[in-house]
Amino acid sequence: MPSSACQDRQKLRSALRAPADNTPLSRLENSTEHPVGQYDCSLAFLARMFTVIVAGGFTIKNIIRLSLFFLQSLNMSGSSSGHFMYFAFGSHLLKERLHLANPSATFFSIGRLKDYKLNFGLPDSHTGSEWHGGAATIEACPGAEVWGVIWTLSNEHLSSLDNQEGVSVGIYSPQEVSVETDDGVILCRTYQMNGFQPCPPSPQYKQVVCMGAKRGGLPMEYQKKLEEIQTNNYSGPSILDQIKIE
Repeated sequence: MPSSACQDRQKLRSALRAPADNTPLSRLENSTEHPVGQYDCSLAFLARMFTVIVAGGFTIKNIIRLSLFFLQSLNMSGSSSGHFMYFAFGSHLLKERLHLANPSATFFSIGRLKDYKLNFGLPDSHTGSEWHGGAATIEACPGAEVWGVIWTLSNEHLSSLDNQEGVSVGIYSPQEVSVETDDGVILCRTYQMNGFQPCPPSPQYKQVVCMGAKRGGLPMEYQKKLEEIQTNNYSGPSILDQIKIE
């Protein structure tokens, strides 16, 4: 039986469709062809959501949760709010690692990505790694799940995040994924490795991933699985030396 919060989200999704052509207002906001423009459409979205909530008999608790849910889910790659949502599952679980190039990153929530599994490796076009071993990626796998941290980043750091993930040199490609949280499904930006070839991570990379998982509050069972990951026993310098752990 769906929870009351889930039922409220479903009801609000249906009600928040434009009356003329049944197009979701979130889609109109991202359309450059819309005559009102992004800013005015955002205001229209808020006004319509308020009207529907008041008329729909939602509980006060779920009004707050639903408002936050829809505002944060408008666009994974930048919105008129000036921020986007990013789902991290590897070294970017650790705030200090992410902040090396993206100081605007702020913790939003932990989340679960269903029907994917976590793996470690290198792209087939690259034989080396700044971590001296495999890096994390996600692979489609029905029934599996990947836990991670959802960060809120300023739109101005979209390019720096892409650079940190090696998008321009073909290491990772950005993906749009739906991540489950306690307050509903959040549309997020994440990254998947190109031409994946399995390769164990270095102890330093594993340390950053496990530390980030612990600090982020990922489920203990998932943290134990991360601790069981086998490494390549590399013992030289790495990016870990650049990270100042608070």
